[in-house]
Amino acid sequence: MLYLTVPFEQKELAKQLGAKWDPKEKKWYVENQNDYVKFKEWVDGCIIVKDNFLIVEGQQSCWKCHKNTKVYAVGALSHNIIDLDRPTVSVQKDTGYDLQLWALNDEIPKKIKEELSTKFGCKFKYSYIEKRSYFANVCSHCDSLQGNFFLYNEPDSPFGYMNDSELTLYKYDLKEDVGSWLVLDRSISPDYFYLRRCKSANVT
Repeated sequence: MLYLTVPFEQKELAKQLGAKWDPKEKKWYVENQNDYVKFKEWVDGCIIVKDNFLIVEGQQSCWKCHKNTKVYAVGALSHNIIDLDRPTVSVQKDTGYDLQLWALNDEIPKKIKEELSTKFGCKFKYSYIEKRSYFANVCSHCDSLQGNFFLYNEPDSPFGYMNDSELTLYKYDLKEDVGSWLVLDRSISPDYFYLRRCKSANVT
């Protein structure tokens, strides 16, 4: 199921296309995943994530204290993603990744951000390089900000395709599918399979 953002003046059109009204949430929704693309203009995002989001845990050496610290990304399995611009194309075949990873940013779901804050130690920190505060990974030993570029953009970073270190997946099931403005990474060739270096962990 996917909730939609339908303006009042377009409610009859949404209804004609098959959307249903949830009186409790006061929102229109669509049940069949195969119909999602018909409602693209009312989806709050460029992709739809189905079934679950993942918190992905890796490790790196802190730039300041040089001790190993856990670091995190947000992810979703490629087969659980619908690209609304290319709805009939497999995201895995299109991008080359079996798992999409995203840096901590404002587009990640609120619940996932809360989990990263309360259970995994991520927090808002000021970056003197970027001259702004943002939600980020920090060292578990010295509390130093672990910058996004070195975590996510370098090929040999903990989440890069030239790193073969183990990653741990924490799965968070979704009550309903969600639209998101998270951008797909299409920069790899040949295909890269993150799941070969991943293990699963229980979410408590």
